[in-house]
Amino acid sequence: MPPVCRLSSALEGFRSTARKAKGVTKEMPSHPDIFKDLKRKVKQRPNLKRDLYNAICKVYDCIEPAPRLRKFTAGLPIEKTLKVIKWLFIEQGLTYCLGTGRTRFMSKIEKKVFRIASELYE
Repeated sequence: MPPVCRLSSALEGFRSTARKAKGVTKEMPSHPDIFKDLKRKVKQRPNLKRDLYNAICKVYDCIEPAPRLRKFTAGLPIEKTLKVIKWLFIEQGLTYCLGTGRTRFMSKIEKKVFRIASELYE
């Protein structure tokens, strides 16, 4: 029997709302799922937008963020959202060499969620 992945057990019961194609595993979070979740969080608590962005920046820099964002109740619990982002950064880092995948994913988070123009990957 294969070992149980901590991420999969942490997201037990998760259903992607972004994956529509037949045969695609809907239990795995996708980039669009994360964008949608983060947008819901920002809409719910606009005053914590900067703190959320800083927490994601820490995850990007391989630093565990302080769990100060518990006021978000929209979407996934914030700890799970940050864990999924961490795993997607890892996956992107493995898929695309030289860190371009991680950077591209971060640039899309900045652009789609926080409306920060990224000059790197437009």
